[in-house]
Amino acid sequence: MKKLVSRAALAAGIISISATVAVAADLEHSAQYRPRFELQRGTVSTPNTVFAASHRARLTLGYGSESWKISVAPQHVLVWGSSGSTLSGLSGDLDFHTAFAQYAFTDTTSIRIGRQEIAIADQRLIGSVNWTQQGRSFDAVSVNHASVDKTYQSTSFAAIVHEGGSIDELLAGVHFTERLDSLSISGMAILEQSRRRVNGDEDFVRVTPGLLLDYSGDALQAGVSAYGQFGTVAPGGTTSQSIAAALVAANVLVKSESAGHFGWGLDFLTGSKASGSGPDAFDTLYATNHKFYGSMDYFLNLPVHTGGLGLIDSHMTWSSNVLDNLDLGVKVHQFLAANETAAGNRNFATEFDHFAKWKFKPATLVGGYSFAFHGDALKDIGRVAANDDIGHWLWLMLDVQL
Repeated sequence: MKKLVSRAALAAGIISISATVAVAADLEHSAQYRPRFELQRGTVSTPNTVFAASHRARLTLGYGSESWKISVAPQHVLVWGSSGSTLSGLSGDLDFHTAFAQYAFTDTTSIRIGRQEIAIADQRLIGSVNWTQQGRSFDAVSVNHASVDKTYQSTSFAAIVHEGGSIDELLAGVHFTERLDSLSISGMAILEQSRRRVNGDEDFVRVTPGLLLDYSGDALQAGVSAYGQFGTVAPGGTTSQSIAAALVAANVLVKSESAGHFGWGLDFLTGSKASGSGPDAFDTLYATNHKFYGSMDYFLNLPVHTGGLGLIDSHMTWSSNVLDNLDLGVKVHQFLAANETAAGNRNFATEFDHFAKWKFKPATLVGGYSFAFHGDALKDIGRVAANDDIGHWLWLMLDVQL
């Protein structure tokens, strides 16, 4: 009889412990399916008419307690029709977009270890690049801190990256944001180091500090940001050169309930006087450039996509919530080279981006049409053929999130 009581007590204790663990730990989950359809003609990607379809299928699972959390996000990225046969089995890329463990030292400070997204400030230097189906993530350790009222936030991180097969490449940085009523002040410093890069450069060390000021009011938003780049590099393993480059950006947005939102902005990125990505050409690192330099992605990889000549981007935008669930907008970019090409040209392109967004939970349908008039400078650096004067891009994307 005593043995039965003891066993019953033991079983009850195990059940109690299991129940306690189950209550203490929470399961978080979300799912996304995002197909996109695109039609291009005469762009920097292709001179011919090309139709492409792709998708992202991502499942995010998180499990943990008040202190610990483990999160994984398996995803499948596929360009439709890329498999050699309909009987070939799984095609595309099946991987983990994120996979990390997180520990909270306090309510305001935590550490995250593993594969993770890192998005710094406005993502001009490091971003998640969510527009791409695969997205960007880093193998890193990051420490996040915030004040109790969330007016101060900071992130420090260190990542190991091997872009294109570079050797011993380190990416590290620190970023902070202080919010004072309508004004936000952000500062950062990003460090890169590599013994040998994929292009043959050696002994590469570069630091990119930056400062951002943003004002947000009921009828007006404005921001200004400035970044510098300094360091040394031995191009091709030869004599070491000093790096000195800069990026300056400013924007203003006026908001009106009746007329919509009107915005103006100017971005300036330094470049080298001779074609080629020299030490005076600003490198946007791991930025989300789709967000800034035109929807057609003519200048996605800077400074490579400008031939190292730098970039001046003056832009205007209008957007409006025309119906409860429908947004419309248009943005115009005038792209110029900061330095002339060998032929004396500076006009890269004039791009017009139009978009529409319709929200019907849990889905969003968004699409757009863009076209760009190609300038002589874009032809001089070989981005488009001499007879390609205009590029077109039409797209439609469905985003379902549960």
